[in-house]
Amino acid sequence: MKPAWTPIETSTHQDHVVAHVLGATVLGYFIFAEALYILLDIGFIWTIFVDGQMGLLPHPVAINELKIDSAGRQQLQADIEVLLGSTEVIPANLRRLSVPSFAHGMTCLISGVEVFSGEQTRRLIITGEESRLAIETSLLTGEVQVMTLANDEKNEASEASGGVADLELADLELADVAKSEHEYLHQRLREELGREPNEAELNDWLRQHTEGY
Repeated sequence: MKPAWTPIETSTHQDHVVAHVLGATVLGYFIFAEALYILLDIGFIWTIFVDGQMGLLPHPVAINELKIDSAGRQQLQADIEVLLGSTEVIPANLRRLSVPSFAHGMTCLISGVEVFSGEQTRRLIITGEESRLAIETSLLTGEVQVMTLANDEKNEASEASGGVADLELADLELADVAKSEHEYLHQRLREELGREPNEAELNDWLRQHTEGY
């Protein structure tokens, strides 16, 4: 029997994290200590915990904070370098990260995030332009499952809730927030530095403003 999913009103800090991941592309993921870690093409790792709480950090910081042995940390870093640096990745060659099983040539450029609750479970739907990811977690066992959905598949959680219009509006508002913050960041650093900021400087600013989430 499938759970009855109910939309959750996200917190301010969840909204803040989601605003930063909109427009990024999912490259890969790994599960560790009852949390899902998603590598984004912007060089950040988006952490999703079993209760739906979230975090966002530059990948070196996120990996260094894991309580894992040095060999495991090196394997994670090696996989991340491969995924960030190559357009043709052979999943079998990755040691720690997995690549979502999208249809050939498809990606997940994030355009929306929805969070739902079931009895002792959580579900997140990450919507991309070409495909979607469904993440289901158990508060009882700490289990995390990642599934791919085609965009032509119906979202049962949204249909059951009757809240599709509200969720779409929320996604549009978050997209506006992300765009405004991105423009503000570029302008602010450009004025402070007297030149166009590089990627490292942008990432450092983002880290300072998201690592507390």
